[in-house]
Amino acid sequence: MRYKYPSEIYEHFLSSTKEDERYVLDIFFDRLDLNNLAKDIKASECPDFDCHMNGKYYGIELTNYYVDSEANGSHGKMFIYDWFEFAKKLNKELRLRGLNYIFGSISWKNTSDDFKDDCFKEQVKTIKDPEFMQELISLVTERYSKVKERLSLSLDRLSDYPLLDEHLSNINLDYTFPDKNVLWWHTSLKANKVKNPLEALKKIVAHKNEKSRAYRVGFDEKWLIIFSHGLFLSDLLYLHETALEDYMELDVEHFDKVFVFSKRFEEIHIIYPEPVKVFSYKTREVFLDRRFLD
Repeated sequence: MRYKYPSEIYEHFLSSTKEDERYVLDIFFDRLDLNNLAKDIKASECPDFDCHMNGKYYGIELTNYYVDSEANGSHGKMFIYDWFEFAKKLNKELRLRGLNYIFGSISWKNTSDDFKDDCFKEQVKTIKDPEFMQELISLVTERYSKVKERLSLSLDRLSDYPLLDEHLSNINLDYTFPDKNVLWWHTSLKANKVKNPLEALKKIVAHKNEKSRAYRVGFDEKWLIIFSHGLFLSDLLYLHETALEDYMELDVEHFDKVFVFSKRFEEIHIIYPEPVKVFSYKTREVFLDRRFLD
């Protein structure tokens, strides 16, 4: 799916329903050409799905990848949720003033590629300050309510607004007609370094190992599928081919196979028991020998 404005991905990213999980499983099967083999797919709990393939009974656990995954969740996802709530409130205030076609993209002075960094705690504190939102509204209504083209507002244009001047390095404004009520964007959500996923994958597998103790019994195989949509930096995953051997050190107890599905890069790897790429859209490769079903 292509997005005209970056902020259109907020709700898609934050949605987590059984229908969303089934969509991911369906495209996973589609990429590996398993749609005709997977029979009687049923949504369940402990694990998320079960099905039959080639005469075997499979239990499938599906989980989302976040680069800062912890047992209590992802700091990146929590920050995106806070920004999403701020953007919705700002959007409502601008609508009340008849400003339905002005979209803003905000850059901060102090940022990081680590969502656990104190700078993001400070940003959450700032966006929850009513005065910060009021300054943004005043800036747009007082100076740029008639904007009809893309503008970049540097520091010198923010100097009359103390909180904006203190925290922001730049604001880009755009006129979106005929598209209206587009939520504002935070540039650090996609513009920074992509981290090595190894440590995050270790934590995800460890957490799922613990959870899998409560799984129903009777499966011939149990699969763990770690899905990266790649909508933001916090859920963007890329496996370097030269580093696949690093995944041999994963401590996997209760799964027969662990897959990593990167939707952004359209690649699927098995990282346990033997790291290997099993699908690549870029090279138009689909490994149809289905060794992973053996």
